[in-house]
Amino acid sequence: MYFFEFANEAFDAILAAMTQGVMLTTTAPGLFAQIWNFFVLVLVFAIIVALAYFSIRLMGRAKNTRGFGGNIKVIEAAGLGFQNTVQLVKAGDKYFLIGVSRTGITLIGEVDEAGLNLGKQDAPQMPFESVLSRFSKKEKAQETEEEEN
Repeated sequence: MYFFEFANEAFDAILAAMTQGVMLTTTAPGLFAQIWNFFVLVLVFAIIVALAYFSIRLMGRAKNTRGFGGNIKVIEAAGLGFQNTVQLVKAGDKYFLIGVSRTGITLIGEVDEAGLNLGKQDAPQMPFESVLSRFSKKEKAQETEEEEN
């Protein structure tokens, strides 16, 4: 309530000064004030950028640590275009190849652990694309067998 009374008195004083022909002017801030305002602006901007950076890092960590028992883990993902990926997922002791898009998730199939490079030192380097092509060849062979029967 005090604020409104103060604002009303200030407005009345300004209105009275204007009607009496007194011109209210403010002095332009000095060089020190302008430098100080610029410093505060840069400081606030730096704080906002730092908060955004740390919140993105925190969200990334939370994404990787979600879940309770750690039974499901994304091993590798390959982008296929805008919002489309193929992901190699470990669920328990099995590995699955899934397709992820805006409209949903599709199970492509199960992948043998023997054909994967899981970061072992003695394992030969095998690109993910070759695993995918090998799996698609198996799937095509199964489809032709089903069509023949």
